[in-house]
Order: sequence, then C-alpha cells, then structure tokens
Amino acid sequence: MQNGVAEQINRMIQERATTMLEHSGLKLEFWAEALQTTIHLINLSPSKAIRFEVPQALWSGKEPTYGRLHIFGC
Repeated sequence: MQNGVAEQINRMIQERATTMLEHSGLKLEFWAEALQTTIHLINLSPSKAIRFEVPQALWSGKEPTYGRLHIFGC
C-alpha cells in the first residue's frame, strides 16, 4: 500500500456513489453523475481535517448555500 490515505478516500467516495445509485434505483449508466454528486457533497460538508470548516467556503471565501440540494435521482 503506497498511499493508504488516498486509497481510503477513494474507497469512501466509491462506496458513497454506489449507495446513492442503489437507493435511487438508477442504472450504472449514471455512475459518473453519482461520483460528481458525491464529490460535490463532500466539498459542502464540514471536514475534521480543517477544523470542521467547509472546503468550498475556504476555497471561495463564501459560505455555501444548501437550498438547491435534492435527493440523488429524484
């Protein structure tokens, strides 16, 4: 294992995307959309690694809005 942290993060992203696809009932054809949504949600979520700040807020300097979030596949 060369980079355990990166492999763990990749596995977490894969598991979340797979879970979203299963719960939505969508086919594997929507895998790319599930991955994109997973990354977007991670960037909108507080992270322990950065003192529970929101990554998108740190990158943009603006607090994110959550009003347009919907259940994946709706």
